[in-house]
Amino acid sequence: MSALIRTPAVLIAAAGSVLLGAGSLLPWVDAEGAVFGRHTADGVDALGLRQGLAGGDAWVTVVLACLSLLVTGLFAWRRGSRARLLLAVSGTVGLLWPIASASSIPDGVGVGVGVWVTGAGGLLVLAGSAMLRIDPDARYDARLARAHRLWERGRLPDAIAEQQRVVEQDLRENGWSREAGLNGMILASMYAEAGDRPRCLEIMNDVVARCTPVFTDEDKSMVDQLWVESHQQLADRGA
Repeated sequence: MSALIRTPAVLIAAAGSVLLGAGSLLPWVDAEGAVFGRHTADGVDALGLRQGLAGGDAWVTVVLACLSLLVTGLFAWRRGSRARLLLAVSGTVGLLWPIASASSIPDGVGVGVGVWVTGAGGLLVLAGSAMLRIDPDARYDARLARAHRLWERGRLPDAIAEQQRVVEQDLRENGWSREAGLNGMILASMYAEAGDRPRCLEIMNDVVARCTPVFTDEDKSMVDQLWVESHQQLADRGA
């Protein structure tokens, strides 16, 4: 965790989130009698200018600040494309929203410091999101979890397709490794449940022939169990 937190992208996004929140609490207008979005016009305290917390505009960036800070923390813990997308959206809106608000300020009312601080925060969040790098392991783990989830829900064809991609990635990156063998046996079990005897036996025979040397005793016990269960499923289905 500490190594991830020290990465420049995470630090930049976190700093931008803090500035988004701080700028939201500062005045967005700077004029005599103007306090957090209110300004005096013809001796009357007018509420037509929606700047800062009092006017409502800054509540948008307060929410964005909380969201981007949360997403930054989640990305530091587990890197995924959704986190990067959320940060990019938060940064873009956090940058453009105060600019749009400032453009609506009428003559005689200056732009407050909150607009500049909030805009700078949005820019930093956007820059941080552009610098973030997705951890390939996060995609792999998500795909593996999705395959098991689909299997549990009875969506066997989709589960087989997803698990097949997992095994193909294992083979492409590490050959017939321990992970490839175990994931291959799970894939074979899925084919057994689907009644596809040729494909099931082909995968199981490959795993046993190629991965037995790298399996632990616990792995071998699990493989033996899956072997028996798969053959029983095939027999039950008359395959």
